[in-house]
Amino acid sequence: MYKTYPITVDTMKKVQNNMFTVNTNDLNTPKIIINIKQNGEPVVLTGGVKVRMAIKKPDGKVVFQDCDVIDASEGLCTVVLNTQAFAVEGNHTAELMVYYTEDRVSVTARFSYTAVKGLFDDGTIESSNSFPAFNQIVFDAQTAGKNALEHEQNALLSAQQAKISEQNNNQTVVETLQARSTFPTLNDRLNDFDNKVTGASGVYFPMYTPQMKGATGKVEQDATPILQAILDIAISKGAVYCHIPAGTYRITNKLYLSKNTKIVMDKGARILRDHNAGFFINGRTGDMFSGYNGNGNITIEGGILDGNIKARNKHYNEIGLARGENIVLRDIEILDVRGAHAVDLNSSKNVLIEGCRFKGYDINYTVDGDGASNFREAIQISTHTIDGFSSFGEFDGTPSVNVTVRNNYFGASENLPSYPCGVGNHGHTPGKFIKNIRIYDNTFDGCTYAGIRPFKYENVWIKNNTFNNCEYGVRFTNPDGKGGYDNGIPESGKNVVIEANNFNSSKKRDIYIAAWALNDVVAKFKNVQIINNISEGYTGTANESILVNFCDNVLIQGNTCRTAYRFIMSSYCNNVQIKDNLVNDITTEIVYVNDGDIAENLGKGYTKDYYIVGNRAERGGRTGFLISGLDGVEIHSNILNDITLENASGSSRSSMSLSSSTRNGRVYNNRIRGSLQKYGIEITSSCSNIQTFNNDVVGVTRALLNNATGGFEGTFMYSANGTRYKITVSDAGALVFTAG
Repeated sequence: MYKTYPITVDTMKKVQNNMFTVNTNDLNTPKIIINIKQNGEPVVLTGGVKVRMAIKKPDGKVVFQDCDVIDASEGLCTVVLNTQAFAVEGNHTAELMVYYTEDRVSVTARFSYTAVKGLFDDGTIESSNSFPAFNQIVFDAQTAGKNALEHEQNALLSAQQAKISEQNNNQTVVETLQARSTFPTLNDRLNDFDNKVTGASGVYFPMYTPQMKGATGKVEQDATPILQAILDIAISKGAVYCHIPAGTYRITNKLYLSKNTKIVMDKGARILRDHNAGFFINGRTGDMFSGYNGNGNITIEGGILDGNIKARNKHYNEIGLARGENIVLRDIEILDVRGAHAVDLNSSKNVLIEGCRFKGYDINYTVDGDGASNFREAIQISTHTIDGFSSFGEFDGTPSVNVTVRNNYFGASENLPSYPCGVGNHGHTPGKFIKNIRIYDNTFDGCTYAGIRPFKYENVWIKNNTFNNCEYGVRFTNPDGKGGYDNGIPESGKNVVIEANNFNSSKKRDIYIAAWALNDVVAKFKNVQIINNISEGYTGTANESILVNFCDNVLIQGNTCRTAYRFIMSSYCNNVQIKDNLVNDITTEIVYVNDGDIAENLGKGYTKDYYIVGNRAERGGRTGFLISGLDGVEIHSNILNDITLENASGSSRSSMSLSSSTRNGRVYNNRIRGSLQKYGIEITSSCSNIQTFNNDVVGVTRALLNNATGGFEGTFMYSANGTRYKITVSDAGALVFTAG
């Protein structure tokens, strides 16, 4: 007989499930029946898809269990909880990971259940469970001790007494035998328990609440000295766990964080800013940290950080972080920032920001006339310089690395509109690159500059995000060499994947990636993948969905775009593949490749080797594929229907046009339909060495015109002796064979 608990989870949104309770004495009976959905629709689990559940226990440890798929088409699976999953009393949080391939994983929203302590009985004592009766007793002691100021001393005393009891043989025979079923001695078992409860790197976190120090949780009281006194315990004891119950805690100064600090706020806990600075900072003036050796191993979780912007209107950073390693910000609501950042992250390593809500920014406020307010980020991920973060040092430009931003919301508050930028940066240090940034499963609403704006980043993954009514969705930029801090030369990042995002009603562009050349120094952005994104409802009047300039090795594949001014604009790129995209209702061009926008770059070979393959487009206003000045081009297996709709008003364009010295290419196996295009395919006389063949096209003046020097309509074949023949067709329809 099983105890069954039905649960519904969704990969895109939180689902309200009933909390259920498991007894710590249950053994192989709690079965969870899970319905996995994506935006309310069942997730299909066929084709080798695997499902795994991660469970975070009250002691901070995480266990994993594989799930059994019982109905793949309906997204149904089950898992029988093993004893590791509920042996610790308290609230457990779980999420599912759906493994499609080794490098493609979708994570669901979370659900919770509670484990309650059961009465010991013979069945429990005789179980081979790795958390038997004695270990449960110690866990109970640890849980109870968390509510007392003397917790640390009591835990130590309990451990000492348990060890003495083994030496004196005062424990029962049953408990001793059971403990030794896993460990040779009870002392080993106690040491194992110590390791489990002390946290990361063997650090033990004594727990305090503000109420232990006299806090009322009412706005009339200044909670600053109480909260700071608790946080400073990390200095004297090496670590601290600050649990903040529901209430309002007014602060009149920023709070300083030391190493090994955990702050967990209950729902309804609000910290109210009543001064001209921010909330938290992980260093003091005069601190000089190198590398990532500052104050790290810090967690802030839950609650509301209220900027109190109507009463306190000075610009400020809400959370300032630098030089730390292993930092977690989770499930925080951050309200109303003026002139700076919600999270200012400098020279930090191994950082996770998840489940937070960043709401409200005063876009009209200018900081000391620096002109940067219109593109400041909610989360700035940066190097550490004195100009960017002067609170403490060193200021050697060490970059931030290994940062994950997932499942967050960026938007307006009741008082203020959305941030200019959700995640990114707007400064840099020459020769230093911010690396390994993962931005997953976030929602960006109404960002007035860009949802995500990386600046000279390397190794970036941007996946499964939603961008609503943003000026730009993703704006990837790099220093052009003309600024005050770049040594007069351009620099660029590399390696970005932009995958499976939704762009809704962007005002300028969905995706923008641009690098630069200056004085013949070329700094191209290398290795770009823009794949499987959806764009719809573009609201601008003169820009494209995707722009890539000065990039090498670009793949734009599998994207769907409906209603945009232009689908793709590209200049000065090399080795570009534009494949298998679906495009509808475009005001101007589907793909526009140009080598001539900037005179100093014209004809220098920056624009080379484009492969435009397998795309399908319907209803475009101007030329479908407009290719200008390109060296090396393959255009094949595309379908264009009803392109050049502007021709109805008297202008004259072709569905495909190659011009302005485009050279060395082939155009073949394309299908073009429509009633307005001058030519289905037009290749002008300025082009050279362009071959066309096997196209199924139509045009008002002519189906196809190939006037390229050295170009021809036909194909090549080789005789048995290896001689190559060019095969063309005369106006009379006769085949013409020309050797060479």
